[in-house]
Amino acid sequence: MFLSASGHDDVSERRAGSEQHLGSWYRSSPYVPGTVDGGWRNFYFARVAIPCEAGFSQAHLGTALDETKKEVADLEWIKGRIKPNGITLSCGGKGATASARLVLHPDRSGHLSKPLHHSVEDFRLELPGPSWLVGLVVSQDAIKASIRAGLADLTDEIGRRLRLSAISRFAHQLQLSDPAAVDRIVSETTLSFSRLQYEITPADGPSKAFYTIIGEACFGFPRTLEAANTQR
Repeated sequence: MFLSASGHDDVSERRAGSEQHLGSWYRSSPYVPGTVDGGWRNFYFARVAIPCEAGFSQAHLGTALDETKKEVADLEWIKGRIKPNGITLSCGGKGATASARLVLHPDRSGHLSKPLHHSVEDFRLELPGPSWLVGLVVSQDAIKASIRAGLADLTDEIGRRLRLSAISRFAHQLQLSDPAAVDRIVSETTLSFSRLQYEITPADGPSKAFYTIIGEACFGFPRTLEAANTQR
């Protein structure tokens, strides 16, 4: 079992063209049922907004897809675009094409190393030749599994970059310059995302506009920072 605390905020900051998902303010690591009594448990959290310049941009997506192309021998081309309703992706190789939309959400599970989880929408796979012949040569299930695994890896990369951005800004708020001090503080916390947003980047015309994935990170503490420091 694990504890997840969430709620509804004032969402007056919602901007046109952006999509927000309310997630967790605090997530605990899993624990054994029965070890926690019915008493009150205090927890504390600090919010950190990730601005556009520190988010996951279209340029970051392009770099990640280039690396994917290098690692997959049969992949001839791959492209993607961040949009307000997720990331649209398409790829092809050896006459086959595939497309899908990657939709991201704040993770609310007890897997604290994963700040994001995802769903795959509008998945489409087209293989060359008659279906009966293709079935003899390749496994459609294997291709689908490989693509879905790649989308899971992309989600992890986006979560990793947003997590590092959140930690950097959190350290700046606390005016910490010592990496060891940052690591010590972060080790006392859990990191969750209460919101994800898609921030539009100004451009000459809608067709040239790009979006950057940003959000609000919440650092949860089982006790105040002052209490944590006095116990060390």
